[in-house]
Amino acid sequence: MLILGVYKINDFNLINTTILKDTLFFRTEFKGGVTNNDSYALEFSYHTLTQKQESVIGIKKSEINFRGNNWFINRENDDQRNKIIINRTADSIKINNFKMAHRNQYLSVSGLIASPEYKNLHIVANNISLDKVTPEMEGIDLKGTLNGHMSLIQKEKLFFPSSDLFIKRLRLNGYDYGDLEASVFGNNDLSAFKVQAHLINGKTAGFQLGGNIFLDNQKGTSLDLKTRFIDFNLAPFSPLAKDILYDLRGWVSGGIDIEGYIENPVMEGELSINKGGFGISYLNVNTAAQDNAKIIVKKQTFELDNWLLTDTVHSTQALVSGSVRHNNLSDWFFDLSLDTQNKRFLVLNTPYTDDALFYGTGFINGKASIRGALDELVISVNAITSEGTSFKIPLSDNQSIGDESFINFVEKNKTQVQTERVLQSIKGLELQFDLGIRPTAEVEIILDKKTGSNLVGRGEGTVLIEINTNGKIQPMGRLYHLLWVLQFQI
Repeated sequence: MLILGVYKINDFNLINTTILKDTLFFRTEFKGGVTNNDSYALEFSYHTLTQKQESVIGIKKSEINFRGNNWFINRENDDQRNKIIINRTADSIKINNFKMAHRNQYLSVSGLIASPEYKNLHIVANNISLDKVTPEMEGIDLKGTLNGHMSLIQKEKLFFPSSDLFIKRLRLNGYDYGDLEASVFGNNDLSAFKVQAHLINGKTAGFQLGGNIFLDNQKGTSLDLKTRFIDFNLAPFSPLAKDILYDLRGWVSGGIDIEGYIENPVMEGELSINKGGFGISYLNVNTAAQDNAKIIVKKQTFELDNWLLTDTVHSTQALVSGSVRHNNLSDWFFDLSLDTQNKRFLVLNTPYTDDALFYGTGFINGKASIRGALDELVISVNAITSEGTSFKIPLSDNQSIGDESFINFVEKNKTQVQTERVLQSIKGLELQFDLGIRPTAEVEIILDKKTGSNLVGRGEGTVLIEINTNGKIQPMGRLYHLLWVLQFQI
């Protein structure tokens, strides 16, 4: 298996090798893509006896099935094109109109490398649908029509690189961003490139980028870029964090300056979000942020300063502050704090499902934190329960009220009650609750969902609960004045 960036190639075969006079014909087949659904069937010819003693590598009519679409190289089977010609001394290479096409879409490459000091290369894209040529990426559905060209001309020690690209109706995960225009122009020694890009949706430039990229053989690649956001839609990025968050939304305005080496650039700026919000998947709690919520960008950190969050079901509120750090826009790390300001706030709103470890509604009054890497988040709560809390734990069909693996009944003077279901130590979201239980909170153990048999408890005391997305639920603590009501339906 060969891996090219994020693209995998498998099942490589060389078949139908034939020698006819002075020409070698051969065919190769292989598969590619994340699920091996892309297929390639390429036919080549290799000829070495031209009048100028040149080597000619040609591609006969060949077929590529990429993401369910058939592309053809040398669709017309024209022997005069789709060739690479190499001279006898191998210091001159000519690319003769290499073209890949699908219906009215095509990508063509042509040009000449005549010597180490002369190059003239051109790439043209015509009406290419992005969803037909971009590899499959989880959480990303990219659409739009690409047109443009890239060229590189070299005359002795002078270079003239340029690129103009235009994507009409750029869509990400079903959301229309408008038209994207981008251009890149390099200086004569290829040590610096001027970059310009902007999104136009109607009369609004939702995103702008401009600046320079510098190349240094000794120090590496550095950036000096400025970005500008005007009502830029966050909703298309929601699927990227679907296991942790849902309904990510908001309209971003502001600017960020990006400087430094590309491995870990420094970013400075300020963003504001209107109509923003997000939901926490495992808790099924959806929140809305107040308008003009600020994000301060410093180096590799995004800082949130007292965002007022309102849950979208009961309109309870809490303040959130803290930071989100990153390493080169990856390896995200959260350090956020929540304060209910002595009022109740919704932290659990999950419905019943057949495989639910727990469900119900939970309100707290106190503090909480969200810390850790994106795939190892820990939500810690230090609070008391508030009115409206109803926490339900269903017994599965193979469990009973006396199963020690599920629940232990102990004497009143015992110091610990421990309940533990499937324990796994795997990455995922983990919840840690240090709760002061008040009599208004209700805990219900569902003995039989069909008949309505249950065990309902109310009490006062302290409970520690650890829960994660991999099947762990572990309450521990001291419960005082606990009253259980056992209800059976026959």
